[in-house]
Amino acid sequence: MRSRLLQQNRHLKTKTKEIIIIVLLLMFGLCLRVYNLSSENIYIDENYNIELVKNSTSGIINITSQDAHPPLYYLFFKYWTDIFGNTEFAIRIPSVIFSLFTLLFTYLLAKKMFNKKVASFSLFSLSIFMPDILFAQYARQYALVGLFSIISFYCLYLIVKENKKIYSLFFIISNILMIYTHLIGFAVIALEILLIYYYKKNKKFTIPFLIIFLFYIPWIKYAINQIDYMLKYFSYKYFSINITIFFTYISIIFFCFIISIMIKYDFVRKAKLLSENKNVFVFVSIMFIILYYVSLNILTTITLVRATIFLFPLIIIFFCKRVLSFKNGYVLLLLFLIVSIIGLFMLYNVNSNSNWRSTSKYLEKEVKEDTVIFDKGIGYNMFSYYSNKSISYITTNEKLYNGTIIVIPKEEIYEKINDSVWLVTWRNWRTKEYYKNVLDEKYTLQFEKNFSDINIYKYKKGE
Repeated sequence: MRSRLLQQNRHLKTKTKEIIIIVLLLMFGLCLRVYNLSSENIYIDENYNIELVKNSTSGIINITSQDAHPPLYYLFFKYWTDIFGNTEFAIRIPSVIFSLFTLLFTYLLAKKMFNKKVASFSLFSLSIFMPDILFAQYARQYALVGLFSIISFYCLYLIVKENKKIYSLFFIISNILMIYTHLIGFAVIALEILLIYYYKKNKKFTIPFLIIFLFYIPWIKYAINQIDYMLKYFSYKYFSINITIFFTYISIIFFCFIISIMIKYDFVRKAKLLSENKNVFVFVSIMFIILYYVSLNILTTITLVRATIFLFPLIIIFFCKRVLSFKNGYVLLLLFLIVSIIGLFMLYNVNSNSNWRSTSKYLEKEVKEDTVIFDKGIGYNMFSYYSNKSISYITTNEKLYNGTIIVIPKEEIYEKINDSVWLVTWRNWRTKEYYKNVLDEKYTLQFEKNFSDINIYKYKKGE
């Protein structure tokens, strides 16, 4: 009896210690994700969210059916902003919360697959992983789809290992929510199908996948339009990268390279990698990660780091497992820590967003009764987010990614403007210098001012 009580007491202390470690690491991850949360200017995609959710629920569904993404996140975003407002902090905090739960499920999956040591290192590593923090501070779908994906992977592993039906229910729910959040959910499902095939558990998942498919039927016809939209988006010859995104690419490539070398080492040294269930999960996942990541960069002409967010927890778990199994693995962990600190320094100190906050304040102060030409419609939306001033403006909503550039005819511009006019150009890789050339024909440039990649020109009609 006494020995049993001692054993229970030791178990309680161990459990308490584990909970304390988890809570501390989660609080650490929370601090990193909340820090400077509202200091960065609003992103163009975040502004798109804000404008979109001004529509009714049915309006949002109708618009997203012709856009690139499913409606679930936007519907959530609408009701969230109705309650908490649309300040930078308010719109980004949900992504922080989603990211925290992703950290928790990363720990749980790593613990189930390996042990507490690997789980703790995985939780810590993902909490300081700059790419994950980047999207945790971004009011878009990516943190949410990342959460649904890690829940789905966790349930899949438990179904295979413990054969509990309750996990099948959560597996179904998480996958349905995931594919209604973002199309990259289908990449997650593709990886899951590969894992199921290698585990030879096809029959267990026939009904769950059938249910998932049935729930997605109402959206299939719209998904086809979205895929077509995305293909046109991918085909547009535009490439943009900043130092933060570049560092994210380097980080992921580095981890995939290290893990691949370790897997190759296991093949050569042990020649029995595929004989263990855990190693099957690792091997299939890593091969998928590498092929998926390489194919994104071969098939598209734009930066798609965000399309790899569901891979972050797996990359970190496998990295920690392989590193901790090596004699000098702590050297690599130290290297990872150094790389992460550099990445966080850049994330917190390099302003990668367009400075619409300062631009809007400047225009609010300087523009009196003159007309302002915005070379793209979203430019005015960005201005109006930071300023309540009513101004006379001209703009156009470009028809995106279909090869057609819609501009305002110069005769129409001349009719709408007076003796003086302002021109605001921003990332005008479609319209180029069109509006500036139009104004140069009949107006004289008085001065220009720049706010990062935003250019402001003041023109007056020539004598």
